[in-house]
Amino acid sequence: MDTSLDRQISPTEIKSFVAGKRIAGCVVCNHYDWRVKDDATALSCQCSAGEGAGQSTAVGIIILVCQNCGALEFHDRSVIARWLDCHRAK
Repeated sequence: MDTSLDRQISPTEIKSFVAGKRIAGCVVCNHYDWRVKDDATALSCQCSAGEGAGQSTAVGIIILVCQNCGALEFHDRSVIARWLDCHRAK
């Protein structure tokens, strides 16, 4: 299985995901025009409590940027990849 950081997702696939999930307009301005921010592919997350507290792990992300106001929306790359795989035409 591809890891979230290895799976290449094209802009066309991202548009398909956004349309298929019916992602609403921007929560800030309600505009419905997103672009993908290419320069950030992973965020480092750290557990604050419980098992593994203090350990850091990378999470593959795709950032959508509102073309109107610049607000950011973060999406887990592995979730998008699984959704695309499940909805791929056979």
